[in-house]
Amino acid sequence: MKKKSYNMILFLSLILFTALISWMYIFNIYEVDIDINNQIIRQGESNNSIIEIIPLNSFGFKTPFRKITPSVKFIEGSELVDITKKDNNRYSIQAKSDTGKVVLLLESEYFLYPNKFTFLIKPDEAS
Repeated sequence: MKKKSYNMILFLSLILFTALISWMYIFNIYEVDIDINNQIIRQGESNNSIIEIIPLNSFGFKTPFRKITPSVKFIEGSELVDITKKDNNRYSIQAKSDTGKVVLLLESEYFLYPNKFTFLIKPDEAS
């Protein structure tokens, strides 16, 4: 009888320890990677830029089951682009008709400092 209770306590302790280690190193957000595919946007229907915000765990892999909801603020050039949210961690920036410079500020609770990005809007090469 004592051996069964000892094995049960050992088994439950092992499960609790595994869950704690998994939470600390796999499911916890340690860093945020911001991936921008293009900082020079050409005018036109198909030309856009994608901003992807990727939460990383302690091993440097994408954190499973976690989302980051940053706030996107314009510092300069808000009238030059349209920003649409594609899904949880991806934003699409589409140029309107004018050329110029757009400066965005991304803020989130997981960023150490706000991140500032500059996009240049240039005329389409076909024009």
